[in-house]
Amino acid sequence: MRRGFGNDTTKMAKKVAKTAVKASQASEAAAKKVAGKKRGRRPVDTQPVDGLLGYHIRLAMMELRRSFFRHVGEGGVRPGIASLLQLVAANPGASQVELSRAMHVDKASLVALLDKAEAAGWLKRVRSKADRRRHELRLTPSGQAAAEKIRIQMQRFEKKYVDRFAPEELEMLVDYLRRIYNG
Repeated sequence: MRRGFGNDTTKMAKKVAKTAVKASQASEAAAKKVAGKKRGRRPVDTQPVDGLLGYHIRLAMMELRRSFFRHVGEGGVRPGIASLLQLVAANPGASQVELSRAMHVDKASLVALLDKAEAAGWLKRVRSKADRRRHELRLTPSGQAAAEKIRIQMQRFEKKYVDRFAPEELEMLVDYLRRIYNG
Protein backbone atom coordinates (compact mmCIF):
# COMPACT_ATOMS: atom_id res chain seq x y z
CA MET A 1 0.00 0.00 0.00
CA ARG A 2 1.40 3.38 -0.97
CA ARG A 3 1.41 6.09 1.59
CA GLY A 4 0.54 9.63 0.73
CA PHE A 5 2.73 12.56 1.53
CA GLY A 6 2.08 13.10 5.21
CA ASN A 7 3.30 15.92 7.36
CA ASP A 8 6.44 13.97 8.46
CA THR A 9 7.33 13.14 4.85
CA THR A 10 6.90 16.77 3.85
CA LYS A 11 9.16 17.90 6.70
CA MET A 12 11.76 15.28 5.76
CA ALA A 13 11.61 16.31 2.11
CA LYS A 14 12.16 19.95 3.09
CA LYS A 15 15.15 18.99 5.26
CA VAL A 16 16.67 16.94 2.45
CA ALA A 17 16.06 19.74 -0.02
CA LYS A 18 17.76 22.25 2.28
CA THR A 19 20.73 19.92 2.77
CA ALA A 20 21.00 19.30 -0.96
CA VAL A 21 20.90 23.05 -1.52
CA LYS A 22 23.97 23.44 0.68
CA ALA A 23 25.83 20.93 -1.48
CA SER A 24 25.03 22.72 -4.73
CA GLN A 25 24.83 26.32 -3.50
CA ALA A 26 28.35 27.30 -4.46
CA SER A 27 28.11 26.07 -8.04
CA GLU A 28 24.64 27.61 -8.48
CA ALA A 29 25.86 30.97 -7.18
CA ALA A 30 28.80 30.90 -9.57
CA ALA A 31 26.53 30.00 -12.49
CA LYS A 32 24.13 32.84 -11.66
CA LYS A 33 27.01 35.30 -11.37
CA VAL A 34 28.33 34.32 -14.81
CA ALA A 35 24.83 34.35 -16.33
CA GLY A 36 24.21 37.84 -14.97
CA LYS A 37 27.40 39.17 -16.59
CA LYS A 38 26.54 37.96 -20.08
CA ARG A 39 25.12 40.73 -22.24
CA GLY A 40 21.39 40.64 -22.76
CA ARG A 41 20.77 37.75 -20.39
CA ARG A 42 18.88 37.85 -17.18
CA PRO A 43 18.90 35.26 -14.41
CA VAL A 44 16.14 32.68 -14.54
CA ASP A 45 13.63 32.71 -11.70
CA THR A 46 14.05 29.29 -10.08
CA GLN A 47 11.41 29.90 -7.41
CA PRO A 48 8.94 27.42 -8.98
CA VAL A 49 11.42 24.56 -8.50
CA ASP A 50 13.27 25.73 -5.38
CA GLY A 51 11.06 23.65 -3.10
CA LEU A 52 11.23 20.49 -5.22
CA LEU A 53 13.31 17.69 -3.73
CA GLY A 54 14.02 16.07 -7.11
CA TYR A 55 15.30 19.33 -8.56
CA HIS A 56 17.90 19.73 -5.82
CA ILE A 57 18.89 16.08 -5.86
CA ARG A 58 19.41 16.32 -9.63
CA LEU A 59 21.58 19.45 -9.24
CA ALA A 60 23.65 17.77 -6.54
CA MET A 61 23.96 14.61 -8.64
CA MET A 62 25.08 16.58 -11.69
CA GLU A 63 27.76 18.35 -9.65
CA LEU A 64 28.97 15.07 -8.17
CA ARG A 65 29.09 13.38 -11.61
CA ARG A 66 31.06 16.26 -13.18
CA SER A 67 33.55 16.18 -10.35
CA PHE A 68 33.73 12.37 -10.43
CA PHE A 69 34.72 12.38 -14.10
CA ARG A 70 37.41 15.02 -13.44
CA HIS A 71 38.96 13.20 -10.50
CA VAL A 72 38.37 9.44 -10.71
CA GLY A 73 39.97 7.00 -13.12
CA GLU A 74 41.36 9.77 -15.32
CA GLY A 75 37.81 10.30 -16.57
CA GLY A 76 37.65 6.82 -18.12
CA VAL A 77 35.76 5.11 -15.31
CA ARG A 78 32.02 5.59 -14.93
CA PRO A 79 30.41 5.71 -11.47
CA GLY A 80 28.61 2.39 -12.01
CA ILE A 81 31.86 0.54 -12.74
CA ALA A 82 33.55 2.24 -9.79
CA SER A 83 30.74 1.13 -7.46
CA LEU A 84 30.76 -2.37 -8.93
CA LEU A 85 34.50 -2.77 -8.35
CA GLN A 86 34.18 -1.55 -4.76
CA LEU A 87 31.32 -3.94 -4.01
CA VAL A 88 33.01 -6.98 -5.59
CA ALA A 89 36.24 -6.14 -3.74
CA ALA A 90 34.32 -6.06 -0.45
CA ASN A 91 32.17 -9.11 -1.31
CA PRO A 92 34.25 -11.62 -3.29
CA GLY A 93 32.06 -14.42 -4.56
CA ALA A 94 28.85 -12.37 -4.52
CA SER A 95 26.36 -13.36 -7.19
CA GLN A 96 24.99 -11.16 -9.97
CA VAL A 97 21.56 -11.14 -8.28
CA GLU A 98 23.05 -10.06 -4.94
CA LEU A 99 24.97 -7.21 -6.59
CA SER A 100 22.01 -6.02 -8.66
CA ARG A 101 19.99 -5.74 -5.44
CA ALA A 102 22.80 -3.93 -3.60
CA MET A 103 23.26 -1.47 -6.48
CA HIS A 104 19.50 -1.01 -7.07
CA VAL A 105 19.86 -1.81 -10.78
CA ASP A 106 18.07 -4.35 -12.92
CA LYS A 107 19.87 -7.53 -13.95
CA ALA A 108 20.33 -6.39 -17.56
CA SER A 109 22.05 -3.15 -16.46
CA LEU A 110 24.30 -5.10 -14.11
CA VAL A 111 25.24 -7.55 -16.88
CA ALA A 112 26.29 -4.57 -19.05
CA LEU A 113 28.53 -3.32 -16.22
CA LEU A 114 29.93 -6.81 -15.66
CA ASP A 115 30.68 -7.18 -19.38
CA LYS A 116 32.62 -3.89 -19.36
CA ALA A 117 34.57 -4.82 -16.23
CA GLU A 118 35.32 -8.25 -17.65
CA ALA A 119 36.43 -6.78 -21.01
CA ALA A 120 38.79 -4.46 -19.10
CA GLY A 121 40.28 -7.53 -17.40
CA TRP A 122 39.11 -6.45 -13.94
CA LEU A 123 36.55 -9.10 -13.16
CA LYS A 124 35.84 -12.76 -13.77
CA ARG A 125 32.67 -14.80 -13.40
CA VAL A 126 33.24 -18.16 -11.81
CA ARG A 127 30.61 -20.89 -11.74
CA SER A 128 29.81 -21.79 -8.13
CA LYS A 129 30.90 -25.23 -7.00
CA ALA A 130 27.97 -25.40 -4.60
CA ASP A 131 25.30 -24.28 -7.11
CA ARG A 132 26.17 -24.63 -10.81
CA ARG A 133 23.41 -22.13 -11.74
CA ARG A 134 25.14 -19.38 -9.78
CA HIS A 135 28.06 -17.26 -11.00
CA GLU A 136 30.37 -15.86 -8.35
CA LEU A 137 32.08 -12.58 -9.13
CA ARG A 138 35.73 -12.09 -8.34
CA LEU A 139 38.24 -9.37 -9.13
CA THR A 140 41.34 -10.26 -11.09
CA PRO A 141 44.69 -8.99 -9.79
CA SER A 142 44.43 -5.99 -12.14
CA GLY A 143 40.84 -5.50 -10.95
CA GLN A 144 42.01 -5.45 -7.34
CA ALA A 145 44.64 -2.84 -8.21
CA ALA A 146 42.07 -0.76 -10.14
CA ALA A 147 39.54 -1.03 -7.29
CA GLU A 148 42.12 0.17 -4.76
CA LYS A 149 43.24 3.08 -6.96
CA ILE A 150 39.63 4.09 -7.63
CA ARG A 151 38.74 3.79 -3.92
CA ILE A 152 41.50 6.25 -3.03
CA GLN A 153 40.49 8.63 -5.84
CA MET A 154 36.82 8.46 -4.80
CA GLN A 155 37.67 9.28 -1.20
CA ARG A 156 39.75 12.24 -2.34
CA PHE A 157 37.08 13.49 -4.74
CA GLU A 158 34.26 13.16 -2.18
CA LYS A 159 36.24 14.90 0.56
CA LYS A 160 35.46 18.38 -0.78
CA TYR A 161 31.74 17.58 -0.50
CA VAL A 162 31.87 15.64 2.76
CA ASP A 163 33.81 18.47 4.41
CA ARG A 164 30.86 20.83 3.81
CA PHE A 165 28.89 18.97 6.47
CA ALA A 166 29.32 18.30 10.16
CA PRO A 167 29.51 14.53 10.77
CA GLU A 168 25.97 14.43 12.16
CA GLU A 169 24.66 16.42 9.18
CA LEU A 170 26.29 14.02 6.74
CA GLU A 171 24.85 11.05 8.61
CA MET A 172 21.39 12.65 8.45
CA LEU A 173 21.74 13.43 4.74
CA VAL A 174 22.70 9.85 3.91
CA ASP A 175 19.85 8.60 6.09
CA TYR A 176 17.38 10.87 4.29
CA LEU A 177 18.61 9.69 0.90
CA ARG A 178 18.26 6.05 1.98
CA ARG A 179 14.63 6.77 2.88
CA ILE A 180 14.07 7.83 -0.71
CA TYR A 181 15.64 4.86 -2.50
CA ASN A 182 14.76 2.16 0.03
CA GLY A 183 11.17 3.31 0.40
